[in-house]
Amino acid sequence: MGCGEAFLAQELTKNNLNKIYSFDLVEYNEHITKCDIANTPLNNSEVDICVFCLSLMGNNFIDFVKEARRILKNK
Repeated sequence: MGCGEAFLAQELTKNNLNKIYSFDLVEYNEHITKCDIANTPLNNSEVDICVFCLSLMGNNFIDFVKEARRILKNK
């Protein structure tokens, strides 16, 4: 969520065992889906983990957290 150049995704997908979604306002490379992280193209309860870094410094960070809650699996 706000992945920058998606370095984390690139590192974690080297073994091809992990599915990583990388979202940012700028599509720096093929690993990134360009979107507003307050409204991602994922379904409800679709992901296990959300990672934020500097993206929570935005004015609408509450919307980002709400979106993470929506896409995270329960428990």
